[in-house]
Amino acid sequence: MIYIYSNKTSNRLNFILKFIFSEFLNSSYTLIHSKEDFNSVSGIKINYSNEHIESTIQIIPHSLLFENDIKHQIIKVDSTDQYKFFKTENGGYRFDLFSTCFYLISRYEEYLPHKKDELERFPAEESLAFKEGFLEIPIIDYWLNDLAKSLKIKSDRNFKHQPIIDIDNAFAYEGKGIIRNSFSALKDLIQGKEINSRINTLNKKQRDPFNTFNDFKTIHQKYNCKPLYFVLVGNYGKYDKNVPFSSPEFKQIIKNLDGEIGIHPSYQSNQQPEKIKIEKERLENITGKEVTISRQHYLKLNLPTTYNNLISAGIKKDYSMAYPKHIGYRASTSQPFHFFDLKENKENPLLIHSTPIMDTTLNMHLKLNAKEAINEVIKISEQVKSIKGDLFTCWHNETISNFQNWKNWQEVYTKSITHIHQ
Repeated sequence: MIYIYSNKTSNRLNFILKFIFSEFLNSSYTLIHSKEDFNSVSGIKINYSNEHIESTIQIIPHSLLFENDIKHQIIKVDSTDQYKFFKTENGGYRFDLFSTCFYLISRYEEYLPHKKDELERFPAEESLAFKEGFLEIPIIDYWLNDLAKSLKIKSDRNFKHQPIIDIDNAFAYEGKGIIRNSFSALKDLIQGKEINSRINTLNKKQRDPFNTFNDFKTIHQKYNCKPLYFVLVGNYGKYDKNVPFSSPEFKQIIKNLDGEIGIHPSYQSNQQPEKIKIEKERLENITGKEVTISRQHYLKLNLPTTYNNLISAGIKKDYSMAYPKHIGYRASTSQPFHFFDLKENKENPLLIHSTPIMDTTLNMHLKLNAKEAINEVIKISEQVKSIKGDLFTCWHNETISNFQNWKNWQEVYTKSITHIHQ
């Protein structure tokens, strides 16, 4: 048992203690508010106060966990000391571990005024982790592993990997109707692109280039992977261009997927949140199973609104904690954590998962070739293995098509999975 003394309490403090000790360290703890009671117990003791207490590990508290508002915080990151901040001159720990973890996990900075990107998202460039150079490091995991060593707690965590497949476009050509295919073919001709693949696919002379689902299944069976699939079943729109959810071919693809299936909420659902429930029900009608997991299309995530909308729709786990244009850890941890709504100042049941690697980030935004992309995946995976963390890598069904912009990318997926699971 770990005993923690604080002469004050708050929802923020209770949240971060639960994450650190129960969820990350898998250890029992008790928070004590009476100094006399704290002095009377025996065991591992952490003093989270300004008072000096003999034979304890002292962490001097910053004010953050005992505030109820959201305001600009003065932060000075020490890049020479594991990127720590909220540092103190006194106390055995020399920085407020609890407040620092809370600031990053709660995504405190995303509630503050910031410059949004072209799709009204919080960009990586606005984050403390990007500016200070620790975006690609799950720094919280390192801090908490150090805490475990100082408390002589043996970790029983193991490295876990789960591939994620987003299905934004189940088919390149099939199921899109005469009008969409005709306009797209005309556009291709004007731009000097070949149209033989479209013609051959529609004439059933070849498989649709994006129909790679059996290929995924073969790879996953070889390495005993249990993937997650996130399916876009929203209405057609500027940013939502999958085949109609009513397509028999599309429905059959969904029914034959080799992993758990979740909703990929449409871009439109951000302005019309009632669409999340509609799309979730569509997917449930196809699969015959309850849908409880989600991942935002285009990573369109605005706090706390998006998460509250997902909770209202019955979603229990989300996998959108990532940046579209940069690899790394948006919340600075590889471990799942519950959503803390800073505006309501309370913990919510939605479990958040980080996805530090995404194929479109590597290919479209960072402009990496196949070899460079494989090296990035290996680098991140080795890091997460070393800390026994959770790794979620995100891909699309077109990734392994070797078609158009994805030439040679089947090799990226295969070699990445091979390395991670060897």
